[in-house]
Amino acid sequence: MASKFLSDRRSVLYTLVLTSFVMPMSMSSLNVALPAISAELGASAVQTSWVVMAFAFILATAMFPAAWLADRIGRKRVFLSGLILAGIILLLSSMVTDIRMLIALRLLQGGSAAMIFATSNAIIVSIFPVGKRGAVMGLTSGAVYLGITLGPVLGGYITAWFSWREVFLLPLPFLCSALWLASDKLVLEPHVPSDAPFDWAGLFFFVCTLSLALFGASRFYEPVGWFAFMLSAASFVNFVKTESVKEKPLVNVGLFTSNRVFGMACLSMVLAYSSSFSVSFLLSFYLQYIAGYSPDTAGLMLVVTAACMVVVTPFAGRLSDKYPPRWLASSGLTLNAMGLFLLARLDGGQSISHIVTAQVLIGIGFGLFSAPNSNRIMSSVSTQYVGQASASIPTMRGIGNLTSMSIVTGIFAAYLGSAMITPENTGALMNGISLSFSIISVLAVLGAATSMIRVHKASDTAS
Repeated sequence: MASKFLSDRRSVLYTLVLTSFVMPMSMSSLNVALPAISAELGASAVQTSWVVMAFAFILATAMFPAAWLADRIGRKRVFLSGLILAGIILLLSSMVTDIRMLIALRLLQGGSAAMIFATSNAIIVSIFPVGKRGAVMGLTSGAVYLGITLGPVLGGYITAWFSWREVFLLPLPFLCSALWLASDKLVLEPHVPSDAPFDWAGLFFFVCTLSLALFGASRFYEPVGWFAFMLSAASFVNFVKTESVKEKPLVNVGLFTSNRVFGMACLSMVLAYSSSFSVSFLLSFYLQYIAGYSPDTAGLMLVVTAACMVVVTPFAGRLSDKYPPRWLASSGLTLNAMGLFLLARLDGGQSISHIVTAQVLIGIGFGLFSAPNSNRIMSSVSTQYVGQASASIPTMRGIGNLTSMSIVTGIFAAYLGSAMITPENTGALMNGISLSFSIISVLAVLGAATSMIRVHKASDTAS
């Protein structure tokens, strides 16, 4: 019986590792293809950034609804549905003829990713004991970064030798394999369906908060942008008030206010991803438009950061089971900030070694941060809150991703407006890229500071 239980654990681990690989591979392979998509579909730099930002927006807003749905009908059903939906959307994306159609499909793809990510960590916690979770999260995080590593290489070569449309078809065989494994190996866990109504008011204020903040960031250089920020702040206050009095809220805000370990680790995750998500997007534009590299060469150069993450993340995950995760996380984001400061100095004349050194620092740094911080989040809550904590990790990641791309989109809009990128305006593009790297490097410093804060709490075993 014990042997079968261990075998089931291994099967679940293989399933989660494969799904952790395929979704990031799908996302990272697209970054290298964005200049080609922009050229063929006649999209401006701002419209092209929305291909990434649309995905990040829905991923951030759909995570808690997906977790609620998983608690209601079962994690396996939601997990499998997300894989099926992702495959259909990728197939349709390969056929688009208009940038607006692609952005709409990317919104839907963000929803499918939310269904997968919102359940993954909860499945880990429900199956693996406390002393093994850091190692498991390290392996799944390593698979994420392996997907991020291979994505630009494969996407670059496919774009250069075929077309960007085939980039959307690339993940389909992997998704089919993941679907087969998940349907066969994941146990349909027993659950008690909740009869509590869905928290529509909480979702409304949550979406309004993010939407208004997103609009404000994209128009920060205009008065309407600052007005949107004020409305976003008001919506956030209403969101907190609404969730505080709900018996079955969409988001248990008490986890963030009363559990300071959980709250600080989540804040660190938002700042970390705010400082990192747009890096490959910015470097893809820099390498192809400013430095003049082909898509396949640019894809190879973008491998460095993710390759470092692949090596470091599993090691960091194991360390977080033995040592305070906050030390690992803070050290990692400090290295991340150093790499971003190097990229902020780009002006088109630096050597390849300058770019590679920056990527190595970012890759090692983020590898040290990711799994230990996730382990800290999941270990700081009791069993009854693992669903909410599991959804919080990708939600914080999604909010960070959205913040990162909102900053870039606003800067691009200020420097380039609605114009397509041409040889005449690459100077403005370079200025926008430099300013973007400068701002997100500051966010990395703030993330390192919040990760280092020690929270005194008797029940905290992961500080």
